[in-house]
Amino acid sequence: MNKQLSTLTPEIYLDLKDKNLNDVQIAKQYGMRTLTEWKKQHNLKGIKRPINSSDYISIAPRDPWTNGAEKAPEDSPAISALREALQDKYKEIKSLQNHLNRANSALRAAEAREEHYLELLKLNSIEVT
Repeated sequence: MNKQLSTLTPEIYLDLKDKNLNDVQIAKQYGMRTLTEWKKQHNLKGIKRPINSSDYISIAPRDPWTNGAEKAPEDSPAISALREALQDKYKEIKSLQNHLNRANSALRAAEAREEHYLELLKLNSIEVT
């Protein structure tokens, strides 16, 4: 048995996952080809690394020519205008989402008040039609 293999514990594994290491990197570090069997033995099957905000892709599309060898061409005025329009639309969508969230909160509060008033009416034997 590999000496490093015996030192890998579920706690160490989870800590390494929190540090954004993937299973291939962890297996290599501990002298293993894969972690499949080890994860099954320790009930860690299906554990994924946490998603960080840096994992999200940007709103701008990825440039197809960026393979490391070529430099991206300067944006044309049309592309710059489209990018600005897209950013403006994104801000507008965020604003509308905020309005919708506030409206939903107000609706829930109004429904709670309505339920409270109906209960008061019922307690006072007042019929509601």
